[in-house]
Amino acid sequence: MNNNTIVILQKHFVTIGGAEIFALNLLRTYKNFNEFNFIMIVSTINDESMHYIRLNYPEIMNKIVILNSKNNLDFIKKLYIYYKTNKNLFTIVAYGYKELFLLNRVLNIKYYILYHDSVLLEEYGNQKYSYFIKQYANKFLSKELISHTYQKKINFFQNLVFSINYIFMKIIVNDATQVCVLSNFSADEKYLIYGIRSLVLKAAIMKEDLLNKVLEKDNYFLSISRLVEKKNIHKIIYGFHNYINKYGTKYTLKIAGTGPYKEELINLAVELNINQYIEFLGFVDTKLKKELYEKASLFICLDSADFDLTFYEALTAKTKVLCSEMFEVDNYLLNNSYVLKTTLEPIDIATDINKIISLSSNWDIINNYLLENVSFEAYMSNLIGVNHSK
Repeated sequence: MNNNTIVILQKHFVTIGGAEIFALNLLRTYKNFNEFNFIMIVSTINDESMHYIRLNYPEIMNKIVILNSKNNLDFIKKLYIYYKTNKNLFTIVAYGYKELFLLNRVLNIKYYILYHDSVLLEEYGNQKYSYFIKQYANKFLSKELISHTYQKKINFFQNLVFSINYIFMKIIVNDATQVCVLSNFSADEKYLIYGIRSLVLKAAIMKEDLLNKVLEKDNYFLSISRLVEKKNIHKIIYGFHNYINKYGTKYTLKIAGTGPYKEELINLAVELNINQYIEFLGFVDTKLKKELYEKASLFICLDSADFDLTFYEALTAKTKVLCSEMFEVDNYLLNNSYVLKTTLEPIDIATDINKIISLSSNWDIINNYLLENVSFEAYMSNLIGVNHSK
């Protein structure tokens, strides 16, 4: 294998989420870089994920190397053999960086970590509870976000464990050749928390997915996400309730996605007596999701995050976006009335929904912006350029 091989390491494929789709789209860019050999290495992959890849990404099936590891130790062993046999591999890793760090003690591996989760806003991790990190929360987050994000009560022993995890993570990110993040917010927090300077690169769309014209819109607003509290779908419902009361029932609301919060959201719609105007779609496949984006009058994304793939997927379909104040949005998108920021207050959400759907936008000029700033092709080109300069 030559030294122009690019490895995308994605440790497990047990579900298809944002990180998995990101990795798959990076692999799809191989068609734009003929001088490089692209492969993806995974430890294990379940049948559901394999079916999804065959259905939506058939052109990359022959580029996925499955190690079929029995456990973490077996994964490290097989990775060692692979990297020992194939020299000078340029590796891009989202999940599996701990194993690469350990291997780098005996092998010289050039690896870029895709650290796309905010440390302070992480949904499932516990590293944020360590004393070393929690002290930064007040600097970066609002009181409301802190109350949502830091809900656990932890004891001294737990704090000690989380702090050890933090120290280990700090060693790993400083060992990596480069750490890549999706926003300036994320770069700033990682500089304060870990003392590293990250590379800010955004990617969310593929060139082939861009629309050349605006399709006729249907009278519905759209939300697509996992149905968990962090996504603030309940805020969207409260805002939609206020919108109906103030502006009428011309529009309906479609909510796509699955998650533990679904029944609570359905009950909320019933409680507000607007369930007849809200449709819960459950899981939607890639084809239906694309159609939903294209026909929606407005996409609403109030996630407590600084970056979200769905935000740009909607813009790719030439659909306006209403997002939370937390989102990092270029002035270009705001000034051209493609995007409007709002608070999480229902009355503000209602007012801003009406405001953005009333504004006119010139969709003829957005494709060049998306290609240059948030396409996977541009992302990979930048990564390759930075790698060759090091």
